[in-house]
Amino acid sequence: MYDLVKECLLLPQKEFILYLAPPVQILKENENFFDQCLTPASLVYFKWKEEEMDVKETYLLDTILSKAQDYPLMEVTAPAAKASEVEEAEEEEEHDATRVKTQMESTLKKDNQKLPKWLKLNRSK
Repeated sequence: MYDLVKECLLLPQKEFILYLAPPVQILKENENFFDQCLTPASLVYFKWKEEEMDVKETYLLDTILSKAQDYPLMEVTAPAAKASEVEEAEEEEEHDATRVKTQMESTLKKDNQKLPKWLKLNRSK
């Protein structure tokens, strides 16, 4: 794996590391992609071992840079809810709340208990 990356570098003699993140997991030099469970796809990061290396400089061969593409970002869009669906969901919530309230009241009445003062049952509707 490291040999493959070295073939793409302008300065293959410089030491570097390949890692996954987060959390940072440095990949071993003597193993391949399959041995490190990086297949079928993984995002592997590159870093020079020497911190003083200028990251603004191009470190890839021109033949590799010409093939570079932006990393695709997944677009997540929620489907627009129809007004009728929203109204149905609200009515269902109200129905559920009313059912729970009546169950609580009937349970308390069976046990001859009074409603606690902190329990506020909305009796409207």
